[in-house]
Amino acid sequence: MSDLKQIQEWMVGVITHPKGAVIGAEETSINDQHWNIQSVVSPSDTLTSEQRIGIYHNGYFARLIECFKVEYRGLLNALGEKLFQHFAWNFLLEHPSTSYTLNDLGKLFPSFLESTLLENESAPESWQLFILDVAKFERTFTEVYNGEGHETLLDTKSSNQLQTSPAIVMLDLKFPVAECIGHFREDNFTSFPEPMISHYVFTRQNYMVKVYRLEDSEYQILLDWKSGVLDSCPDTFRQKWKAIGVGY
Repeated sequence: MSDLKQIQEWMVGVITHPKGAVIGAEETSINDQHWNIQSVVSPSDTLTSEQRIGIYHNGYFARLIECFKVEYRGLLNALGEKLFQHFAWNFLLEHPSTSYTLNDLGKLFPSFLESTLLENESAPESWQLFILDVAKFERTFTEVYNGEGHETLLDTKSSNQLQTSPAIVMLDLKFPVAECIGHFREDNFTSFPEPMISHYVFTRQNYMVKVYRLEDSEYQILLDWKSGVLDSCPDTFRQKWKAIGVGY
């Protein structure tokens, strides 16, 4: 067992296993061989082999939970830390991290929350729907921030015709999340807002994410332009949409 690469692969499999280090060792195979923890990790004077590797296992998942808390800070404060960690931990059990980047870690979290919260709900409560909207809003913000923008396209643009920015994402919500998300992220709120159908467009200008709320008619026209139903930007919105980064 002197092959460092094999030991490293085994350690990754054990430490990142969602069901714990002991089960991770039982289910991690290196060249069709299963190693028990004691054969790889020596005990210390005060800790068993399982306890020693458990420190790394717990630290790994604690780090992932902290990433969730950063991305979904508004959701964390809305739910409270105990309930938030419950959802985040169960999410990781079903969806272990498989990407090279932590940016992808919470990608499926909103859909996981939706299936979990609404699984047996024929008439979901208002707070449940608001929680889902907050999760969708914060995830969309992350994706626009890390996604493609039009910042580098301005110098290579060959036409004067206004084009939709590759950064824009459109989001329909049941609550006015953009108007209150700052209070939730700063943990400075007294109650959840009342339901109100809200149409948002997310874009990015100079690497800063911007969110704008649109009226029904404008939202539908932008959807049509973005999807190609409209060949070009309507003159009515050309100046505004260029100014806010929807077009470039």
